[in-house]
Amino acid sequence: MTVSSDTGTATVCPPVVGYNREFQARAAEELGLLPDGSATAELLSDYGVMRDQAQACNRA
Repeated sequence: MTVSSDTGTATVCPPVVGYNREFQARAAEELGLLPDGSATAELLSDYGVMRDQAQACNRA
């Protein structure tokens, strides 16, 4: 949890799930099988951004 000095409000950072290399490789392989423009691929891209934001929040 972080606290903003400007407002005094607390922010709860979501946990970031870790994935082992084998699982990541399997996911990348499956992602590669999706057609171009896949909605699932777009969702995963958004998820990647949210993971980066959660990691930054946890470092603060």
